[in-house]
Amino acid sequence: MKIRKIDNLRFGLAVLVLIVVFAFVLPVFYRVSPYEQDLSNPLSAPSIDHPMGTDMYGRDLMARIMKGTANTLMVSFLASLVSLIIGIIAGVISGFSRGIISELVMRLADVLLGFPKLVMILLISGILSRDIFASFFLLACLSWMETARIIRGEIKVIKESLLYKSLVAAGLSFPKVLLGYISPLLRGKFLVSFTLSFASFILIEISLSFLGLGYASPEPSLGTLLRQARYDPAGSYWIVIFTGLIIIILVSAVNFIADGIKDSLEENVSR
Repeated sequence: MKIRKIDNLRFGLAVLVLIVVFAFVLPVFYRVSPYEQDLSNPLSAPSIDHPMGTDMYGRDLMARIMKGTANTLMVSFLASLVSLIIGIIAGVISGFSRGIISELVMRLADVLLGFPKLVMILLISGILSRDIFASFFLLACLSWMETARIIRGEIKVIKESLLYKSLVAAGLSFPKVLLGYISPLLRGKFLVSFTLSFASFILIEISLSFLGLGYASPEPSLGTLLRQARYDPAGSYWIVIFTGLIIIILVSAVNFIADGIKDSLEENVSR
């Protein structure tokens, strides 16, 4: 059982590293522009010149998938990081404060959780459709609630422990207790929250780009590539297959990482 859990994490990390290499390193050697059009060669099936075929404008699909994967990863990673940081700050404030401050933070989280997330996503993206990073930054600022609640709950438990009370009684300053004792205990929760949020933002970006609310043309993303194939999926099957495979592998790898971290945490607790 232990081997399986460890393999989940290692397998997910290995696959994610390969995807990162494909998106950020391989373009250094595969010197084909993802923007250059060849209108004499649209929707060409995979060949030696174009290993993954071309899109409707004759642009090299492999170059566009690499660039699109990089774009999807960047905006999803930054949004997940912003969401995690805000969630940690809100959770720590609520967990350590008493009375009205703690209640205000949690009531704000409850109010935001009450809003239909799909409506918020579509509204934000519709208003800021030409600025994908601004859209996802704003969306991240409205997606911290689950992390904050988890961190708050863990801190409440930690505050009741004898070790925490001993550290406080010994006169240690709050920053030292927070960084030296509490942060290591919550590191696993941080990682799980980040990876789950990362997978969620990847799917959100792909969905919005597919609907035309993400990256603006000619900038590619995994969602915009799929959008091109919606008119004739059978006639441009290579776009659907290659883009779909990257999406499935990417989201699965991130979920494998989250499951591996979660399993490792549960195993440590059971000991």
